[in-house]
Amino acid sequence: MKVPLTYRDVRKVLALVDGWKSGRAHLEVGDLVIDAITSSGGEALGANTQILSPAVGAFNPEPILVSSNGRDTVLAAGTSLGHVVSPLRSTPIVSNKEGRLISVLVSSGEFVEYGQPIIEVESLEPR
Repeated sequence: MKVPLTYRDVRKVLALVDGWKSGRAHLEVGDLVIDAITSSGGEALGANTQILSPAVGAFNPEPILVSSNGRDTVLAAGTSLGHVVSPLRSTPIVSNKEGRLISVLVSSGEFVEYGQPIIEVESLEPR
């Protein structure tokens, strides 16, 4: 039996799994039932993570990302990485944990969608 999932449904599943260190989860979306079990200890040091766009608009990176594409720059948690600019607002992009910048996945001024990967970071702290 096929159960159509909306983009919102998939985001709920991903949000449930993201940050989940161990245990069980039960999720029901319409007729779809998902039971998941993990014993993972969380993200390992050196694992790559992606910073996602917090909004729809044009990507405006901070200078730290523009110079040499920012590769190998160590980012502290809370570092401002830029903004997503739309006609009504400018939404900040902030590093949520310490990490080493691997790459910027979109160009300055490029249009991005909500949830689109925009920056790749190697974790320097456990989840």
